[in-house]
Amino acid sequence: MKRNNYLHCLFLVITTLCMTALQAAEVQWLSAVGGDWNDTANWSGGILPTESDDVLISIATDSTIEYSTANTVVNSLTLTGNLNLLSGSLTVAGASEITGLLTIQQGATLIAMGDVASLVVNGLANIDGGNVHALNGGQISLPGATRYQGAGSLIAQGAGSRLDLSALTDIGIGTPG
Repeated sequence: MKRNNYLHCLFLVITTLCMTALQAAEVQWLSAVGGDWNDTANWSGGILPTESDDVLISIATDSTIEYSTANTVVNSLTLTGNLNLLSGSLTVAGASEITGLLTIQQGATLIAMGDVASLVVNGLANIDGGNVHALNGGQISLPGATRYQGAGSLIAQGAGSRLDLSALTDIGIGTPG
C-alpha cells in the first residue's frame, strides 16, 4: 500500500512539473524605446522569444521595433508602440494585440496560425508589399489599414480563418510606394 501511495505522489509531482513546463513563459522587452528585435540585449533573459513565449513590449509611442528575423513563432504578442516588419515572418499562435503603428514591408509576412490565434491592431497599419496570412482558424484584424500596395498576399485559409480589412479603400498592385 505504501508503494502505491509513493507511486501516486510521484505521478502527481511529475504531472505538475510537466504542466508547468507547458505553460507559456513571459518575455519582456527591456528598453523604453524601440530597437532591433533580433538583439538579445533587448530581451529579458537575454534570449529571443520562441513559440512558447508570451511577448510583452511597451515602448514610447514614437518608438519602433524593427523586425528582420527569418522566421519567429510566439505564443502571443502584446505590444504598445510601433512595429516595422522589414523581412521574414512573425507568427502568433494565441490572442495578440498591437496598439500603435504596424508596417509590413515587401518580403515580410505577418501570420496568425491556429484556431486560438488572433491579432488585433489598434492603430494604423501600412501594408507596403508585405503579406498578411490568417491560417487554420487564425484571425487578423487591421481596422486601421486603409491602403494595400505591392505584390504581397492577403490570405485567409482554413475553417474559421478571417482577415478584417474593413477600412481598406485603396488597393494598388505592383511596386510599393
